[in-house]
Amino acid sequence: MIAGFDAVRLDRIATFLTDRYIAPGKLVGAQVAVHRHGELAFAASLGLADRERGVPIADDTIFRIYSMTKPLT
Repeated sequence: MIAGFDAVRLDRIATFLTDRYIAPGKLVGAQVAVHRHGELAFAASLGLADRERGVPIADDTIFRIYSMTKPLT
């Protein structure tokens, strides 16, 4: 148990995103973090930061956000 979460079920997040969004090309990449009570329970960097060059997303990848018309959560 990590922060009260089952580690096996947390790993399903990365599998789901990869299978449903990254592999079919709906998203190029994603970073996911799950926190509970201030403790990091799960983190994953998936896909590519630069599709043309084939550069994978790293934990320290910087994202440029162009529009804040809708809040990010």
